[in-house]
Amino acid sequence: MVAEQAKKVPNSVVYVATDDARIFNVVVEAGHEAVLTSGECRNGTERVAEAARKLKLNGDDVVINLQGDMPFIQPMIIEQVMRQSLASITTAACVVKGSPPEDQSHVKVVFDRNLDVLYFSRLPIPTFGGVWHKHIGIYGFRNEILQYYSMLPITLLEQQEDLEQLRILHYGKHAIKIILTDSDCLSINNQTDYKKAINWPREQITGHFA
Repeated sequence: MVAEQAKKVPNSVVYVATDDARIFNVVVEAGHEAVLTSGECRNGTERVAEAARKLKLNGDDVVINLQGDMPFIQPMIIEQVMRQSLASITTAACVVKGSPPEDQSHVKVVFDRNLDVLYFSRLPIPTFGGVWHKHIGIYGFRNEILQYYSMLPITLLEQQEDLEQLRILHYGKHAIKIILTDSDCLSINNQTDYKKAINWPREQITGHFA
């Protein structure tokens, strides 16, 4: 379903990157393109970088890393991230009313007035205006920046939070720009999320920007 949502974006070419031959075969049998990567990648972004090398993409090509646990991602979010990724590394966040939950499967993000990310965390972090911002598992890069990322050493904060995007913030060469939406994109991380997904309102797949 994630690949199907991505294919709804105009001018997109969609590949599923995996190091598991079983997943590769299922994806191909379902009619999608796939790239089989090595088992040496330390996270999904490195896997996407390896796939981009195998596909021989140019440095200026825009590459979207869309995580496989996002079956309800709105195509319009993917398209917006794709457009902005020519100018900067881009990701997205959902605006949620109230205080951030303790649940560490929900990644929180804070950003400055220019919508440049300050920090991501699995723990509750400061909010403003009675809302918090739930990170959505999508990143857009120009390929040259993606390859730069894949060569960087792992950082301590990245390991402590188990959040690969903190590597970019640590080295400070590139900012990460946030796109905000008011429609949740349920990610399936556990049995509780799976139960929610079974009854997920179909109209929430379209969404709109905040």
